[in-house]
Amino acid sequence: HPGRIAAAACAFLGFAVARAIRREDGSADPKAFLDSVTEEFLQLGLPEASCPELMRLLRSLEPKGKEQCWNWRSPKLEVRGTLAARGSSYNGYPCSPNYFGSYCIDGLGIALWGFYHTTSFMEAIVRCINVLGDADTTGAICGQLAGAFYGHSGIDKRLLRQLDVWDDGDIACRAALLYATRPRSFGPAEHAESAEGCTQQL
Repeated sequence: HPGRIAAAACAFLGFAVARAIRREDGSADPKAFLDSVTEEFLQLGLPEASCPELMRLLRSLEPKGKEQCWNWRSPKLEVRGTLAARGSSYNGYPCSPNYFGSYCIDGLGIALWGFYHTTSFMEAIVRCINVLGDADTTGAICGQLAGAFYGHSGIDKRLLRQLDVWDDGDIACRAALLYATRPRSFGPAEHAESAEGCTQQL
């Protein structure tokens, strides 16, 4: 779904996934990692980081009201209160009282919440999809981040076997190509340069 807010959310997710893959400290603390990555992303001054909706989500400090569900650092995700506050329409679109997570910031918020409050790949996915709503989307977002953080060995073998049913090796091939063609150093200047190019293409 194209749009400025969706592009900003994707930029953050890509940034977080890249940081998770390139972690040097080997720390298995998702809270410390996500706190650090969100702060770093906001400090870089990238165009995507100036998206007000994304900034609010990443800060996770929403007052009671329509966006309290964006407080992913809170142990309890306030979906019910958020949906009640939004009423029958949100951003010009109809709202369903029982369906949540399709809006890019909502979906990213659920994924961050699932990852932040757990300590394994499987726990993160289960917590995330049990919010229900657009669970396939939120689970996929959470799975990208958790998979990058915990690595291949951290993914339950049952899930990998199910993936093999649907994938004939394309995913591993793409991962190898991405690894082989990656920039050798990826600091703030390189990220800003690549993000600017992506934004211009939109």
